Amino acid sequence: DAMGRAGVWLIVDEAYEHFVFDGAEHWTPQGPHVVSLYTFSKSFGLAGWRLGYMSYPNTLSGPLAKIQDTVPTHASVLAQHAGLAA
Repeated sequence: DAMGRAGVWLIVDEAYEHFVFDGAEHWTPQGPHVVSLYTFSKSFGLAGWRLGYMSYPNTLSGPLAKIQDTVPTHASVLAQHAGLAA
């Protein structure tokens, strides 16, 4: 894959994934060097709740685990329940 050979990652912001019109379908690029970021803010009216998730290849599991505990903010229990209901 060309991105892998070049050492490049594609980071995709999927905040508007549910905003499709006129029968169009949403498409997300996938591959071994693609990271997709999702949020509940836009589609489910949870702006300000800071709730989302990330899709990434298994090769990033180790490096991401190293930085996870240094992230200073975490979703509240209420926000997590709202996200599950959405």
